[in-house]
Amino acid sequence: MASAARAIAWPTPITDVHPQKPQGALLIGLTGCLAWGLALAPRAGSESFGRWEQTLNSCQILHQPADLRNKQPSQGCLKLRLEQNIEGLLSARFVAAGEVVVFAGALAKGQLPMRCNKDGACEPQWPTQLEVSTVASGKLEDSGLPAGLPLARLARGNCVIQEDRIDCHALAADGEQWRAQSQL
Repeated sequence: MASAARAIAWPTPITDVHPQKPQGALLIGLTGCLAWGLALAPRAGSESFGRWEQTLNSCQILHQPADLRNKQPSQGCLKLRLEQNIEGLLSARFVAAGEVVVFAGALAKGQLPMRCNKDGACEPQWPTQLEVSTVASGKLEDSGLPAGLPLARLARGNCVIQEDRIDCHALAADGEQWRAQSQL
């Protein structure tokens, strides 16, 4: 009985556990992950991430909630930022006074990614098309910093990015929609 009570006593020190060598499958898995990470790493001289930013000549953002009674007026925007964090993925960020709307997704088939230098400055490949899969919007403080967490929604749409204009639109499954049109 004393040994049974001692076996369930709390806490029990562990004194006879010996470290074990990694198993072969674990070692192979870790090696595979390392090799995969190296294969995805950018190669020297071919930077694949960065941004391009432009002040806009004219711009309108329209957000239409699914409930048509809460229709919001269109708002003018001040600048556009294209961000490429991974080659082939792109986001178009429209910045207005007190608000930001971001259309994000993958480049359409056959479209070229932006060319970026080592400092992260990029040049878009005109024209290009983005297949939008997510839209995010958020409020900005007067300083331009986020006033809270953005609200992101799954949506389908596209952005047509040309040298003189950019037109993005997206539609969520519940009918909520966003549109941003700008002249560069």
